[in-house]
Amino acid sequence: MAWARVFIGPPRDAAEWLWLAATVVPDVVLLACVLWLVRALHDARKRLADVARQHAAPLQPDRAAVHLRQTLEGMLDPYVILQPVRDAGRHVVDFTCLDVNRAACAWLRVDRDRLMGSPFSASFPAFDSSGLLQALAALADTGRPLVLDDFPFMSRGGGLRRLDLRGMRGAGWISLLWRDVTIRHEAIEKLSASEEQFRLLAENSTDVILRLDPGDQILWISPSVASVLGWTPAEAIGRDGREFLASVETREQYVRDKARVMAGQGAVSRALVRAASGDLHWMEVHSFPYRTAEGVVSGMVASMHLIDAQVRMEQDLEYRARVDSQTGLLNRGELLERLGFLVDSHEPNLGVLWCDIDGFKGINDAHGHATGDVVLEALGTRIRGSLRSAADMAGRMSGDELIVVLHGVSGLDEAVAFAETLRHRAAEPVSVGGSFIRATISVGVTLAGTGEGVDAILARADDAMYEAKRHGKNRVVAIPTPHLVRT
Repeated sequence: MAWARVFIGPPRDAAEWLWLAATVVPDVVLLACVLWLVRALHDARKRLADVARQHAAPLQPDRAAVHLRQTLEGMLDPYVILQPVRDAGRHVVDFTCLDVNRAACAWLRVDRDRLMGSPFSASFPAFDSSGLLQALAALADTGRPLVLDDFPFMSRGGGLRRLDLRGMRGAGWISLLWRDVTIRHEAIEKLSASEEQFRLLAENSTDVILRLDPGDQILWISPSVASVLGWTPAEAIGRDGREFLASVETREQYVRDKARVMAGQGAVSRALVRAASGDLHWMEVHSFPYRTAEGVVSGMVASMHLIDAQVRMEQDLEYRARVDSQTGLLNRGELLERLGFLVDSHEPNLGVLWCDIDGFKGINDAHGHATGDVVLEALGTRIRGSLRSAADMAGRMSGDELIVVLHGVSGLDEAVAFAETLRHRAAEPVSVGGSFIRATISVGVTLAGTGEGVDAILARADDAMYEAKRHGKNRVVAIPTPHLVRT
């Protein structure tokens, strides 16, 4: 009996050789071994070919859009906005840099002028070979947010770095934010080898790192908790970690994350955490199993990073997408979507008011558009202040047309009474640059009828408003719901 080691070369575009060991024996066993070896070689070549094909699979990007310059510059983490570049077959081959913040320029060691408008692959080392190009192309194609933690990446200097990557798709563009977490990665790898090494590394981290037992008690926390949240380690150690979670949603998410970690998996989530001052802060939490020397999961290790600025930016973008910037009322799209939901849900007793500013064009012509903007802002503030409860809503349909939706009115008379109150408040003088402008509104009032669509309801309110205009403006006119009209 003898043995031998053989290898096969990779198919084209693959990058590794495959070693196989075989034992050679005489007679029938020898034939079986040879057949097994041939099949193993065939299967190995097939696997390598599949890997090569998958490595070369083309991906398709989306198109690029605008961005917020000041927001980028205020971020400490590297952040870029990229536009996908396609070849003739609509496959992504690169990305063009549309914008970049200072942190990204510093990390890449490239001036902003060189980055802007240039292929990203020219400045980002190992862009294609690391698999980052394929990941970003998939983000551009599918729109699924990119979340890659501990992504291995070969830096320009040749060293292997670990990056946490976050990406999102916009209207034809993608954004990419990354954080070099090489130190954190190395620290977590060493946890299982030495508790002392873990503490030395964690105590020098700007993130808050803590260890909890299976009963949620904090066994250890890094000194950085004092600078980030105002608690001293002595105040936190021994307490139930859930005490610091500031919302029901965050506590529920903690339960889900803990179940994953105790099952041996990692988890990434956001948590609203209470500081010693009572202030609330958003933190991104990376949770990992804490294993004994025998490999048994005996608790959890979490790394928490402050993301208040990022959350505020996201909330600001969401607010801008829903709210009209001049009036502070809902924009047209958000208003129609919410009203449509109420109508489709057969919400009873909805009053709808269509308000039009009388002579608004004359105000703009006589005093300028800046004055007109002040008048719009004042009217928006007065309308918001007049709403009876959070269930009522108001929005801006167009330049000088405003809509109010009243929830749960007892009848048309109550809606008209509210409209009269609103009309009087709107007529109060508006202070502009030391002088006063008086703007009035004409209001059309109706109720949403059973089975009616949004267009029919708004059309009737609009007709009522034009009746108010025809009868001298600065007045309220109501049109009953058709099924309430008695013949």
